[in-house]
Amino acid sequence: MSDVNRSVFSVQAVLKAGTFMVVLCCLVPLFAGVAGLVLPAMGYYPALGFDAFSTTMLHQVWQQLFGWPGLSQSVWLSLFTGLTATFLALVITLTLISLLWGGRFWNWVTLYIAPALALPHVAFAIGLGFLIAPSGWLVRVMVPFTGWSEPPLWLTVNDPQGFSLILMLLIKSVPFLLLMCVGILQQLQPQRQLMMAQSLGYDRIQAWWKVLVPQLYKQLKLPLYAVLVYGVTVVDATLIIGPQLPAPLAVLVLRWFQNPDLNFRLLASAGAILLLLVTLGGLFFWAMVERLLAPVAHRVWLNGRKQVRHPVLWLAFSTLPVLALLSIGANSVLLIWSFAGRWRFPDILPSVTTLQYWQHHFAMLADPLLLALKLGLVSSLTAVVASLVTLEYQNHRGRFWPLMLPCIALLIPQMTLFAGLPAAGESLFGAGIYHYPFLLVSFGHLLMVFPYVYLGLHGAFRTFDDRYQTVALTFGVSRSRAWWQVKWPMLKPAIISAWAVGFSVSVVQYLPTLLLGGGRVLTVTTEAVAVGAGYDRRLAAIYGLAQALLPLLGFLFARFINRKKQWQG
Repeated sequence: MSDVNRSVFSVQAVLKAGTFMVVLCCLVPLFAGVAGLVLPAMGYYPALGFDAFSTTMLHQVWQQLFGWPGLSQSVWLSLFTGLTATFLALVITLTLISLLWGGRFWNWVTLYIAPALALPHVAFAIGLGFLIAPSGWLVRVMVPFTGWSEPPLWLTVNDPQGFSLILMLLIKSVPFLLLMCVGILQQLQPQRQLMMAQSLGYDRIQAWWKVLVPQLYKQLKLPLYAVLVYGVTVVDATLIIGPQLPAPLAVLVLRWFQNPDLNFRLLASAGAILLLLVTLGGLFFWAMVERLLAPVAHRVWLNGRKQVRHPVLWLAFSTLPVLALLSIGANSVLLIWSFAGRWRFPDILPSVTTLQYWQHHFAMLADPLLLALKLGLVSSLTAVVASLVTLEYQNHRGRFWPLMLPCIALLIPQMTLFAGLPAAGESLFGAGIYHYPFLLVSFGHLLMVFPYVYLGLHGAFRTFDDRYQTVALTFGVSRSRAWWQVKWPMLKPAIISAWAVGFSVSVVQYLPTLLLGGGRVLTVTTEAVAVGAGYDRRLAAIYGLAQALLPLLGFLFARFINRKKQWQG
């Protein structure tokens, strides 16, 4: 065997072994987490003395679950908020792209994506709550026209219908879907297809919706499903801005897990299984509606009509400035409240500003920030390496996996996954597993970070032209050297950007940190949720800004590295 063939074989063997380990680390926790819930939901929980399956206990657990007051309303709230926010986000995203892509305003949209993604859901929920509250900034701006001397009796935050939660999810989902669309459009060559459609007499907007939107939607399904699952199962932001009595099902299940009465663990496990079924029901409902509307969509795409007005599109587009202003206003009021000393209603700005709150809590923020930084670096760098290994192995085979396989963790409720993992880990490794809370939480973060990093790198690997490496190999260099000197520099911007996304995803993880850490791992996110659900606005603003600091620094670092490469080039 020649040295070249031996080198190729060794590289493929290493990639195959690494890919096998990645798949194992992704799938085993999923099955273990679900098993760690199914068994207690069936009445088997040795830690509480239930060391044998009992149909009587099984009946009691599920009877208690379905007899819980307000359970049906909690299920309805979860589905209503998740489905509504996802649908509106999809419509606005496709509208924005069809009207602005390639135009002079498109660069502004792309510049908006990174800072919008950098602000975590928790920090944004705190700021949005300050903005739309009865004594918030929006009401204060209206005072000169209404003459109010005290806040109106409106329930705009924690409203029982969940509209404030829908608004928060909508504003945060649009930038994520835009980012996914940008990556997909790089593969579709939209300019060429638009020119061909316009040469047949269609205007630009019609060409988008008849030619490109069907292709875009087909590849956008997985990110869209991830947005839907998150909307149905979100916990951290719901604790701050969502309904509370009754709360959505995910929050209700978390309260059962946190109940000091350990007998609630059986009920919580059954509730987590129900949450999984509700989430799958939401995905099934979306797929069925999509299937029912497909014949109508095909008739519209193929009817050949030209020069049609687009009032619905422009109506959807008119909501974009409103959402942008709400996003900017939420960030601004969050910053102002952190320095507010005295801010009485209906003043637009504080009458007294002070640094004393920052000075008093700065030392308390250091440890949670440092721990979040460590977790983010460990999980994001590991996810980048794991993604590079799996994608390179698939590239060697000439066949890429369906995106559903590595991203299955995004389609399972975090509550269902991470609530069952501690029990499964204790059964397999004993109680000693709790002696390493940092490793447990790091692994939990990795499970959620890996899909996002993989998504960010998948398009770059698929569109990379392997002929560049082939040319390098003809000069007699090894395959690994050709990768480092040819492929790595060309993929470096995509890798750095994927790392930044993974780092920001790790920083904002709440349930993995809370459930796997057992309350012993306190990051800035867990502290921000605890403070944000309270009544001290200054303290909530400080922790919200502190949580947003790390993702923002990550995106700025990635942008600096990529820009530096351009300058050097």
